[in-house]
Amino acid sequence: QENLGQLASAAESYRRALEAGAGNAAETHARRAGVLAMNGQESGARVEYRQALALDPESVAAHLGAGMMALSDGDLEQARASFKTCVRLDPYCAEAWQQLIEAGQIEDPHDEDLQKVRELLDDQGVPAEARERLGFALGKACDDLGDYPQAFAHYRQANQLKRRRLPPFDKDAWTAEVDRLLETSGALEARSEPEAEVVPVFIVGMPRSGTTLVDQILTAHPDAGGIGEVPFLDRVLDDDESTRCRYLESLREVGTRVVTNKYPANFRHLPTLRRLFPDARIVHMIRDPLDTCLSIYFQDFSTGNLYANDLQDIAAYYAGYRRLMDAWAGPDSDVWPLHYESVIDDLENVARGLLEHCSLSWDPVCLEFERNPRPVGTLSRWQVRQPLYRSSAGRWRNYTAQLKPLIQALGPLAG
Repeated sequence: QENLGQLASAAESYRRALEAGAGNAAETHARRAGVLAMNGQESGARVEYRQALALDPESVAAHLGAGMMALSDGDLEQARASFKTCVRLDPYCAEAWQQLIEAGQIEDPHDEDLQKVRELLDDQGVPAEARERLGFALGKACDDLGDYPQAFAHYRQANQLKRRRLPPFDKDAWTAEVDRLLETSGALEARSEPEAEVVPVFIVGMPRSGTTLVDQILTAHPDAGGIGEVPFLDRVLDDDESTRCRYLESLREVGTRVVTNKYPANFRHLPTLRRLFPDARIVHMIRDPLDTCLSIYFQDFSTGNLYANDLQDIAAYYAGYRRLMDAWAGPDSDVWPLHYESVIDDLENVARGLLEHCSLSWDPVCLEFERNPRPVGTLSRWQVRQPLYRSSAGRWRNYTAQLKPLIQALGPLAG
């Protein structure tokens, strides 16, 4: 994950470069927009992309970034228009082709965009990193069309290419970190009643467990807002009081009484979170282990998650996660367990309990989470704009044969 301080510094550096008139101004505006978007400053990013396109209407980077912003806003039509412009200007823009395939449901095996992606993937001159993106896209399309063996083959090839490019996941180091966390942290302290004028809510769990869905349900409430995925405990902390004050100040800027942080890997920091924020509400998202691990394998994560490209590594990471959560978020803790499948099966009752846990009154607007206007900057940006669908539960059964190594590696954890 990017360090937020480094992002702010990079944005300021690009601003100074623009003031000095250095380099390609359109490219600099587009780069600054990307940094601002990563830092959660969507409105500033939109301004920068508009300025980039005013200077250079054929900037592929600016059209691509503008398309991603439209996608996060839920404006699928505008997003597709931007991505179509990208591939018109650069027919080899793999990222735009990937977004065209992934930002919707493929229903026609002869879909024009799908055919072009197939042709590009067959072109041996396409670079390996572009082939990664195209492989993930083609895997998703085949899954949409029900061709599961072919889908898994494309996902496996894409993951193998990505694994060669990235540093390896160190399973031994992860196990040692889990051991250390359990040795140095006792049971979770009891939650206190709200003290600060803003109530922090932390939504934790494995990636692809439904954290974005629950965040959208919560932040649809008029008294709740969110800051996205902020990994502020992943870096060295100042003293407790300074860290607490700076974080609460960032929440106050949102302007709502309850503010969510949906960074899933905050599960590694639950004792620290409780110490810093004794009044925080913690929601633990739980999803079927095999569905969770399969969904991770099928995602093209942009940063981090080095375990995501190998089924054995995913199993090792999942086992560490379960050890921590079993110790810290058991039935005697005040961490609220929320099963993804329960959200799908009984949304209203689950939403009522969720709102109560987070000190929010009932509001039926939370049942229409897909209309929540907040930008979504994660890989779930398209799914959370759709009504709930049951097909995402038990999806692993489509891949039973291919998942035998994962099921064996998980052992009893497979369920």
